[in-house]
Amino acid sequence: MEEEQGPRGFKIDFSEEEPETPPEEPSAQPERKAPARRRGPAVRPVFLWLLTLFAAGGLLYFGYYQIDRRIESLEATGDSEIQDLSGKIDERMDAISRMLTNQTEQLKARIRDLEKQVKKNTESADNIQKLVSQVQLDISEVQTRLKKRVDEISTELGKTTSRIKENSNRLNDMEKTIRQVKTVASDIEQIRQAREKITDRLDQLSGRINTLEENRLDFEAVESRLKEMRQSGNREFETRMQEMQNRIKALNDQVQSLEAILRSLESTQKSGGSQNSGGKTDGASGEIIEQELQ
Repeated sequence: MEEEQGPRGFKIDFSEEEPETPPEEPSAQPERKAPARRRGPAVRPVFLWLLTLFAAGGLLYFGYYQIDRRIESLEATGDSEIQDLSGKIDERMDAISRMLTNQTEQLKARIRDLEKQVKKNTESADNIQKLVSQVQLDISEVQTRLKKRVDEISTELGKTTSRIKENSNRLNDMEKTIRQVKTVASDIEQIRQAREKITDRLDQLSGRINTLEENRLDFEAVESRLKEMRQSGNREFETRMQEMQNRIKALNDQVQSLEAILRSLESTQKSGGSQNSGGKTDGASGEIIEQELQ
């Protein structure tokens, strides 16, 4: 018996032998015997196998057709892209070639210029050597001159240093003088304040003097009146008259002392009072005036 396995694992039997039938058990009753019939080969499995084969072939053909179309479209697209890329590459290469050509020409021109410059430099090398030797001589002369100038500057610096020291001493003296001037200014300020006080005192004394002058006139009238009363022989009035005379004498003494003080103050104001001794005198005069006014 020959068997062949299908694409899906089916086993197909191509033998013409009939399948074995199990032995029949003897029955109690006799059966009718059917006429013997010979079965043909199994057609249905073969048909199914062929149908499956044709379906697989159709699917393969359809897949191949689709893949072929896809490959053709890809080849067409790739060809166009390759052509575009090739054109761009050609354009780029042409541009690079032109640029390289221009740069090459520029470099050649530059090289020619450099060659000319080198030739000129080579020709002027002797002149440069001569200039270098001349410059060296000039440098030695300049160094000698600089040395002399440095010595002169050192001497001048020494003189300047001594002058600076002298000026420093002068500045110290000026600072001392300024301090003395500040002291004198403070003394002058004190004198000015004392003068203002004296002026105020003078104003007060002027008022007192005017009052004393008025009282003096009154005292003269009283004295004449007392003389009249003395003539009348009234002892009591004589005693009072004596007292009044004493008071008048004291007032006259005060007036004379005040006039003397006024004269001394006027002379002091005229002199200006620019020294410390003058300030002390003004202070003493102020004290005298205060004592007289008390």
